[in-house]
Amino acid sequence: MSCSTGYSVNGACAAVPTSARITYDVKTDKSTYTSSESIQIYITATNNTSEVKILNWSNGCQTSYAVANYDSSVGQMCTQNQTSVSIAPGASKTWTITHNPAVYRIPAGQYKLSGKVLGFGGADILITISDTQPTASIVLTSANENKTGTAGVYTSGSFNNNPNDWKWTLNLNMNGNTKTIFSIKITGAGAMQGDIWTTNTSNWPVVVFRNGEQLNTRMGQTFSVGPNTETLYLYGQQSAKTTWGGGTLTVTFTDGTSVSSAIPSPATASLSSSVLGLPAGSLTASAIGATTDAQVSGNIASASKFRFTQFLEQGSYGNEVRELQKLLNKAGYDAGNVDGVLGAKVKAALMEFQTDNKLKVDGLVGYEVRTFLNR
Repeated sequence: MSCSTGYSVNGACAAVPTSARITYDVKTDKSTYTSSESIQIYITATNNTSEVKILNWSNGCQTSYAVANYDSSVGQMCTQNQTSVSIAPGASKTWTITHNPAVYRIPAGQYKLSGKVLGFGGADILITISDTQPTASIVLTSANENKTGTAGVYTSGSFNNNPNDWKWTLNLNMNGNTKTIFSIKITGAGAMQGDIWTTNTSNWPVVVFRNGEQLNTRMGQTFSVGPNTETLYLYGQQSAKTTWGGGTLTVTFTDGTSVSSAIPSPATASLSSSVLGLPAGSLTASAIGATTDAQVSGNIASASKFRFTQFLEQGSYGNEVRELQKLLNKAGYDAGNVDGVLGAKVKAALMEFQTDNKLKVDGLVGYEVRTFLNR
């Protein structure tokens, strides 16, 4: 008796069991993409038999994939040489293919992606293409910093007409996307007309901090962000113009996409009065001297403040940690959700605050920090 499957049990034709055949699988590097993202596709053949399996092709094309209205096998360029792959018992062979959105941009929706080992078998997987792109919001949070300098200087100490730097707080909602930032550009408007800071040209630099760590020390460096919300702190050297009149942020990614946001002037951003032109050094004190449940005040002597009395370190919890989180968040340092737990994010925000205020940078709320906060 001859079976179309080539396999029989007790004289009857039957499906070939997994243990007696090669199985095929397809995976992608993640399940959700934007239409501008590349997709890494992994097609795997697994030898479930006890003997070596050899797959032969008459040319150099061994795999293909199809998704939406695109089929990679159409017009596929193949060498004319015969090729083969040998798979040992219990072993696998994986092929990696990259879908390039520049060749075919998949519309938003959910799709079956089919991966094939040509002439042998294949499998399907569901992927989602989202039309949600990253968004950005940014505000000026300080006019009295010292993190950067003039052209080519990515450290403190270098200045033109005055020693102070701007500090902007950027909240970048990646909406499920993971991307690499190619450049960040800030253009001043109003009183700052003509001033430009960037991360990848010869303009005065934007120095970027995340979780207390400086991400760039020279022109042209890139860094990855996503897939959730990122908080970045940006610094730019002031010119002779020391009043911020608003501006524009543009973040460009290596895939060619970008996101922009207006940077409001303090009058429309409800910022500390320090940004509006108080003497250097008053901004941080004003922000930190604010009550934890009120707007930032420039008069810390008369502000009714919470009084810190406990030593706090990573792992501490309770009401004093909760008040510390409120205070840091209001001052422009990202301490995360107010949950009363001093975790890694709160420690990073505290260390940035200590750095900005020339305190010992140890992430601890000790005597020095409590004295500063309670003054």
